[in-house]
Formats: sequence, structure tokens, C-alpha cells
Amino acid sequence: MWRLILDSARSGQENMALDEALWLSYKEEPAGPVLRFYQWSSSTLTLGRLQKLEDVNEEACRQYGVSALRRPTGGGEVLHERDLTFSLVLPVEGNALPKGILASYRFLHQALAAGLRNFGLETRIFEPETARRAKGGPEPCFTSWSRHDLVAEFGKVLGGAQRRGGGVLLHQGTLQLWPARIPVQELLSRKIDDAAPRVQRGPDLSEEEFKALPRVLAGSVADAFKVRMSLGEFRAVELQRAESLLRGKYTQREWCLCEGSEGVLK
Repeated sequence: MWRLILDSARSGQENMALDEALWLSYKEEPAGPVLRFYQWSSSTLTLGRLQKLEDVNEEACRQYGVSALRRPTGGGEVLHERDLTFSLVLPVEGNALPKGILASYRFLHQALAAGLRNFGLETRIFEPETARRAKGGPEPCFTSWSRHDLVAEFGKVLGGAQRRGGGVLLHQGTLQLWPARIPVQELLSRKIDDAAPRVQRGPDLSEEEFKALPRVLAGSVADAFKVRMSLGEFRAVELQRAESLLRGKYTQREWCLCEGSEGVLK
């Protein structure tokens, strides 16, 4: 039995603290795999954990009202606005997930592609022979297509990043069905390879259909892993760990450029 958390829209700091808390708590006290879906209460630019906040144009972020912070996983920059984000915490072994990192991406993205098909959205796995490879480090996630990304006729719709340790995997994925209102390159202080096809428009999903997305996608993931999912909440130990991470990490300048950092989960 897996736990499914359908969370509300939160700040970037809260979202990253909660995802990392789920991962760390599982490593210390396994309580079954967890799949969490969530959104963002304000525009947020996330960077991979090995990237530097010096690459962010702080003045531009302030002008556009965008917070910037580093994720607990890797990858390039992602501007979160109207997207649907998910995190998955599970053991690296002992389930249907393929052992290889790239194979695990493909497996998860194929599962989500099956769910999107229920809404009439046809996607495909981006093949390696045509993948755009970043030079000199990761490029912004949705301005470059990488191996096993999920793409549709109007552009890239799904990318992800992982962190592994202690035999436990944290996978963070972002589903973007509509173009961002702000070009990512305007929020960065460095030049980027913005060569990927631009998203012009997304699918005509109703508000009700968008609200139904998490449950449908969760069902597709459950089918792929051949497991059952039960709607659940955060455990007390996870909330306590997230609170500690929020105060001690995701409100610190090394990890976050955010206004009004209070360090309290709401």
C-alpha cells in the first residue's frame, strides 16, 4: 500500500522542505512509498541542488515577483507557475522500478503518459538520438529537451530530477501544460542555450479536468508499479523534519532568495 498525498498550493520553501523531509524520514523510518502532488502559491524559480544562486538575476526576480531557491534534487532551472508538481519517495530496490537511473525516468514518464491519455493528451518519450545536451552544465529544464523527457506536439510537458541515498529515491517531476508568463532567461544572470522549440499553447483542459489530474496520474503510477494507493496525510515526524528544514535550510541565503521568509509551515 502506497500513501498518496494531494497537497495544497504552498510556497517554494515549504514545498522543498516537505519533499526533502519525506525522503529523509523514509531513510530513518520506512513507512511505505509516498507519492505527493502539489502546486505553488506564487511564481518560483527552482535550481538543482548543485547550482549556484549567483546565476539568478536577483533584481529581475524582484521585479517579476519571483522567489528563487535550490531543490534537494539535481537538474536545471524550472520556473513554476501554473504547473502540477509531484514527488515520489520509495526504495531503490524491491519494486518494479528499473535499476538504471535513465531507465527509471523512462518508466515513470511512460506511466504518467498513460494517465495524460485519459485527457486526450498524446505525448511521447524524447529519444536520446535527438536529445539536446546542455554544454557546461544543466540548462533550464523547459528550454532544453533531455533524454526521456515527455513531449507533446506543443512542446515539452514533463521533466524530472532525482536524489538517491541510503537505498531510497527522491524523484521530483514537473508537469507544465501551458507556457510560462516569464522567459526563464530573463531571471538568470548567465546566458543559456535556449534552442528547444517554444511552447505556444497547451491543451484545452477545464478547471475540473485539471483538478482531476493528480488522482488520474496517481492511478497510472499505481498500475505501472502494480500497487494500491491510499489517500493519506503527512506523518508528525515528517512535518517536524520539514519545519526544521524550513527554518534551518530553506530560509537561508545559501539556499533561497525569497521575500518574507518566516520558516513556519502553514
